[in-house]
Amino acid sequence: MKRHDDNLGPYWRVHNKLYDLSDFILKHPGGPDWLQFTKGIDITEAFEASHMRNVTKVEQILAKYYVKDIHTPRNSPYSFDDNGFYRTLKRRVDPILQQVGPGSS
Repeated sequence: MKRHDDNLGPYWRVHNKLYDLSDFILKHPGGPDWLQFTKGIDITEAFEASHMRNVTKVEQILAKYYVKDIHTPRNSPYSFDDNGFYRTLKRRVDPILQQVGPGSS
């Protein structure tokens, strides 16, 4: 089970940082369920995939709940280097999303 493998206790991991999002659960725009279900695990992939726009604002909010850096390797085959595939895709998609909006058409 991922919670056992990640072994983060009461925290959430995003990249190489731990956060205590307990006070943010009820404020989360996507609703409280997702954060409640993911407590104690590495949510990096979900965080990256769910926050395509306004990344700077999201990271500022996340910084308020920072606990400490974590130095153990992530239990994931994916990386999110600034010049890697995923971050490059996000940079290219952002202007398009700004024009068409996030909803389906």
